[in-house]
Amino acid sequence: MLFRRQSEDQLSPTFDDPRRTLRKPSAIFGLVSTIVGGGVLSLPYAFSQTGLVLGCALLVVCAVASDYTVQLLVECARRTGAETYEELALHAYGRSARVAVVTVIGTVTWISTVAYLVLITDMLTPIARDELHLPLHRQGVMLLAAACVCPLCLPRSLHALRFTSVLCVGAVLALAGCIAYRSLTDGYVFAPPPDAAARGLDVHVLVWPVSLRTAWHGALHALPIFCVSFLCHFNVLSTHTELHEPSRGRIADVVHQTMALCCSLYLCVGVMGYLHRLGETRGDVLLNFAPNDAVINGGRGALALVLFFSTPLLVLPCRDCVLRLLAGLPSPHEEPAPAALRATAGDGGGAMGGGTALRALKQPLVAPSNAATAAASTAGLCGGDCWAAHATAHAELLGRVVVAVGVLGSSTFAALLVPDIVAVWSLLGSSIAMLVAFLLPAARPLLPAHPSAQAVAREEARGSAGARRRHRPRGGGHAAGAAQQQPVETLLCINSILHG
Repeated sequence: MLFRRQSEDQLSPTFDDPRRTLRKPSAIFGLVSTIVGGGVLSLPYAFSQTGLVLGCALLVVCAVASDYTVQLLVECARRTGAETYEELALHAYGRSARVAVVTVIGTVTWISTVAYLVLITDMLTPIARDELHLPLHRQGVMLLAAACVCPLCLPRSLHALRFTSVLCVGAVLALAGCIAYRSLTDGYVFAPPPDAAARGLDVHVLVWPVSLRTAWHGALHALPIFCVSFLCHFNVLSTHTELHEPSRGRIADVVHQTMALCCSLYLCVGVMGYLHRLGETRGDVLLNFAPNDAVINGGRGALALVLFFSTPLLVLPCRDCVLRLLAGLPSPHEEPAPAALRATAGDGGGAMGGGTALRALKQPLVAPSNAATAAASTAGLCGGDCWAAHATAHAELLGRVVVAVGVLGSSTFAALLVPDIVAVWSLLGSSIAMLVAFLLPAARPLLPAHPSAQAVAREEARGSAGARRRHRPRGGGHAAGAAQQQPVETLLCINSILHG
């Protein structure tokens, strides 16, 4: 069985390709930075709905399920040679899946932008009022934050923001330490207020829901938050593409250790954040702390700054998705969107874990298209009137700016209408996150073979084989010829996993 699976692998790039330079520790840290983001602030609220035992169990189940479906995607990529979630969907479901995946990714990044604007506002409002003494309400802080973010969405390159997700992990770890410290010093479970009964405060530790109905109600509130907290399925294939010596054991270790680290961090933040205010825990755990708390305000400011610079990394792929849909989905090789999509986080954190994501940030954000640039340069070389070509280039430039501003403006308007961050995570986790993380990777074995998927596989196999023959170095041998074989049905690769 092991020999048969290895012989069917169609790795792209090949197993020993020199471009595979990502080492195992870097791959683990890259995926952790992909997963960890602003969603961690809502985990204590999820524990307040389920209790400690049920909450821990649901969190571990979500981690295990995400681990399994991620490995399903990796196994399918090994059988088809796909390097992105979009390519894998094309192989598995046919041409219409490309439109669906681009639409889903655009929706995920847009909702994540809304969530980040809400979180930035929640963190900066106490600082603006109590520390800076600015006469700003919540809506004013959000509009000011969006106005400051807007110029960052328009420069030629976002390469300078490549370390944002690394800083996000550091800020979350520091904030977790601050939350644990405050929970141990003045949390309700360790130091309950003497007038709790008079104020009607819920200071009882919920170990297990009091009834089955309460457990079901709490699980429905908590599961979307837990599911979206482990969303990294758009990014894992880029990590697999760049991993050095990507054997099944190595990629499995990367996924296992990534999920274990994230689950451990989430358990710490969720439990300690819940123990601080118990039944009074709010959707954003930072709202449970005093506005003038110097320790928490330091964490608020650091995380708000990181999320501020992460927001353009969400606007970039969302803008590219809109442009691709309007243009009828041009080839990924002509448009940098698929690579840019790998730079987005599962819950909006923004992944800078691999070289592919870093290369995506080097792409111009508001540059004219290749066709328009080529037309303008050709007209200039010929000495003719090139005003039409330049007008086309500037029109495309203006279109990119308008779409980027439209994405940020619409997300700001939606954020102004959102009552709290839990509403955003619940919407994202109960719909798109479930679809991307659990339903699509496992749905293919339950469906009949898609005719267009077979046609696309044959067509791409012929094109790929022809291209490799043209560029094959002399003396390539039988190994290169065997590597050109492309599987026709993705159904076989998933069935082989499920049925051994």
